[in-house]
Amino acid sequence: MMKIIKILILLFFLLSISFGEEPIIITGDRALPPIEYLDSQGNPQGFIVDVMRELSKEIGKPIEIRLMPWKEAVKSLDEGKVSGIEFMRITKEREKKYDFVPIMESFSVIVVPIDSDIVNSLDIKNKRVAVLNLDVAHNFLANFSYVVPKDTQEEVLLSVLKREVSAGVVNYYFAKWFIYKKELQDQLKILPDKLITNYSGIALPKNSPLLPLFQKGISNLRNRGVLNKLSLKWFGMELITGETLKKGEKILGTLLTILLIALLVIAIFIGNRILLKRIIFQRTRELKERYEDIARIYNFLHESTSISNPSELEDLYTKNLRELLPNHKIKILRKVNGEINLEGFKGEKIPLRIGEELLGYTIIEPEITDKKYVIDILSQEFCHLLYTLKMKEETKRAEELSNLINEFSLFYSTRDTRLILTNILRKLLNILSANVGSIMTLSPEDNKLYITASIGLSEEVVKNVVLNVGEGIAGWCALHKEPLILEDTSSDPRFKAFEPKLHIKSSIVYPLIHEGKVLGVLNINSLEEKRKFSEKDLELVEKIAPLIASFLEQENLEKRISRLNKEALLILVEAIEARDPYTGGHVKAVTDYSLKMGEFLKLDREELKTLEMASYLHDVGKIKVPDDILKAPRKLTPEEWEIMKMHPIWGEEFLKKFTTFKDIAKIVRHHHERWDGKGYPDGLSGENIPFLSRIIVLSDSFQAMTSIRPYKKALSLEEAVEEIRKEKGKQFDPELAEIFIEVVVEDLIKEGV
Repeated sequence: MMKIIKILILLFFLLSISFGEEPIIITGDRALPPIEYLDSQGNPQGFIVDVMRELSKEIGKPIEIRLMPWKEAVKSLDEGKVSGIEFMRITKEREKKYDFVPIMESFSVIVVPIDSDIVNSLDIKNKRVAVLNLDVAHNFLANFSYVVPKDTQEEVLLSVLKREVSAGVVNYYFAKWFIYKKELQDQLKILPDKLITNYSGIALPKNSPLLPLFQKGISNLRNRGVLNKLSLKWFGMELITGETLKKGEKILGTLLTILLIALLVIAIFIGNRILLKRIIFQRTRELKERYEDIARIYNFLHESTSISNPSELEDLYTKNLRELLPNHKIKILRKVNGEINLEGFKGEKIPLRIGEELLGYTIIEPEITDKKYVIDILSQEFCHLLYTLKMKEETKRAEELSNLINEFSLFYSTRDTRLILTNILRKLLNILSANVGSIMTLSPEDNKLYITASIGLSEEVVKNVVLNVGEGIAGWCALHKEPLILEDTSSDPRFKAFEPKLHIKSSIVYPLIHEGKVLGVLNINSLEEKRKFSEKDLELVEKIAPLIASFLEQENLEKRISRLNKEALLILVEAIEARDPYTGGHVKAVTDYSLKMGEFLKLDREELKTLEMASYLHDVGKIKVPDDILKAPRKLTPEEWEIMKMHPIWGEEFLKKFTTFKDIAKIVRHHHERWDGKGYPDGLSGENIPFLSRIIVLSDSFQAMTSIRPYKKALSLEEAVEEIRKEKGKQFDPELAEIFIEVVVEDLIKEGV
């Protein structure tokens, strides 16, 4: 029995070792990015989450983080279900209830619609203001505003966006994150007022044994720079800069106090009140300038929150430098052809870097003697913001390129080559932030490059630009089958200018090749000095160029097939007309009349092609009509007429056998229908008759009216007009009949036919 007890005790001891120490349960708000939030997988993320993980390592104890709605988090702490809250605003009221380990300064800001007339905290008096339930701002605002409590800070800003309230009060870092993440810079703005400023930190129950442990751990993390690194990761330079500047302000305040006391002692000692005043004035002015510099940095950070364009950000950066250094020349120097030429530039050269990549330099002439720390901070923050915009832009471009590739098949439905290529080009230019572009195709007839589609080019340029292979930059690419990235296109020796001239700054020129055969060249151009194309831009073009080349090859193939079909069509039509000596030239005339109508009615290219082929083949069914009926030099008997009336049906049956002619088979079948329903073969009436068939009915009837037949004489043009008007609404579509008279017949009368 004793052995069993010993074994059980040993097992219990081993199990206690294997299970380890119970974790410290810490809760927080699940919807306060970038400070604390649950990601798409339900895992805790954010600045304070990383701080707690580092704290766990520092104190050597496991910490388990459970994020939940803020109201539930506070309730869990009050009911003793958790050991603490990882991030809570510190107020006098809360210090009566909890002990705190301060982490960072935190403040609330007012967010309003971009067009709101609210400009500061005084303007929200008696206004509806949304705020997080149980937040410190709730009681503060209740004294002078109509408070609308929300469960999350995101709900607060969404209610502002939907204009359910006049303003919302949220944490500054959440507001900045939300506006950037949702791309709402043109809809929401953060007011410069700091509504409530105090520290936030870890909240523990009063007299918690964890307090000294957490205080020591956080102090160690702060001294080793861990908190600064995490701040940089989640907030960029802004938080570190703010804390650094605040320390600077305190030091300056202390130094100023000491200095003023010393000056006062000296003044009393020497009795020189005038000197004392001058010195105090000088030091006060210096202090004021230092505070102005600090304010400038804050203003730059604040104004940058509403900017989403790198060019606008650069303008804001240079504007601040010029205001800071009004007597200096400021210039941003970028790479040209992959290199930066600093020759001839004197003065201060401040490198602009994103990670290891050198973007360029800020050149300040002459050299600066003071305010260098302000300029360094502005430059670092400028680079950080550029990096953020760059990442955002690359993500957006990748999505747009993916959408363009997915939509590519939809372009084919228009069947209009120029329109398809123009749509593709427009989307590609938008993705690449380019101004001007063209797609040139290589003509197999003369082996020259012509502009088939363009954006940003005048009609004159499109007409004038014709290049031999090897001529100009596009010709060079076609000859060598190699793409080019040019940072100064107009100065390239291969560049060939055409009137009116365009001052092209940067270009990507890419040969369109399908199975080793050059079909054309894609030109992407920028007219802006600041826009220089890169290898990443070229990689993007590489993904879309093969699709364009494949489309061009398909178009070339379709043109060859269409040409062969038309040649076969002409031979077939000639064979039919050869059997009927009385209808020579009938098909050509009917086709000419129909096309004239189609062009006037602005039919698209595909409809015109269908109308042309249907007009050519409208009588193809007559190939089955016996010669004695087809060539009869008299009026047909009723029995013969019934056979003749079968030719539209035979024509449809014949055409359905050919894939190319399937679309026109139905049009041919109904080219003898009447508007009043008394036609053949199906007795269709009105708009039930296919539109193109109604055009051919007019062309066919008019040609027959004005031609000699064995059983009748030809009508004059005037008589034909009278006949058409008489049959308007009976045999013919009434609207088309009037158009036919105006467009076709009256033109023939003017020409004296």
